Amino acid sequence: MWNSNNNKIISNEEMIEFLKEYVSRGYHIYVGTDSQSVQEKYIFATAICVYHPEKRSGGRYVWKKKRYSRKDFFNLKQRIIEEATLTLTEADMIREKLPNASIEVHFDVSSEEKYKSNESVSVVTSYAKGYGFKFKIKPDSWAASGAADNHCKR
Repeated sequence: MWNSNNNKIISNEEMIEFLKEYVSRGYHIYVGTDSQSVQEKYIFATAICVYHPEKRSGGRYVWKKKRYSRKDFFNLKQRIIEEATLTLTEADMIREKLPNASIEVHFDVSSEEKYKSNESVSVVTSYAKGYGFKFKIKPDSWAASGAADNHCKR
């Protein structure tokens, strides 16, 4: 189940219909996941966003959350790989349903070596290449580091 911009809960089928409408008008799809430690859990939020690259409009998205025990992850690399897996799983499902859609995946890993997430850049970008998706990392990965990040903190 997905949450829409107006906090309405929608099914996978309704989410695909939402995306189909935008794709038919030339919008692109962006998928990203972020996670946050909250008490004894990790909250993962995945966002699917639509944006029109020429009109520079859109800003609509849906999101969902998944909770894990902190015991499920021993380090940041494991969490980042789970973020990438959730992102790529959703992007692949969308590609199956909407094969003509332009889909880009966004990863919440830094291009700057001073950040710990940088150690996972080659893993997640190779993962995306294996699936055949275009991808972005920080600072350009707004679906993960913006939309998804906003919802894993709530």
